[in-house]
Amino acid sequence: MGLPGIPGWTFYLAFSFFRLGAILQGVYKRALDGNASDPERGFRMGGAVPALCRRAVGLVRREPRT
Repeated sequence: MGLPGIPGWTFYLAFSFFRLGAILQGVYKRALDGNASDPERGFRMGGAVPALCRRAVGLVRREPRT
């Protein structure tokens, strides 16, 4: 499309990682509470939360301030 870039792209990407982390944390909590349809999968998905949040923080820290 010839766009030069998307202003704030790093913010949007980091936000999406945090959002997905929050969703997976909820899935994990449901597994802990015994309300998940597949508890084993819920526990595995919960294990991804720290990595997603670290990735989001890493993106924000590398973003040049304007």
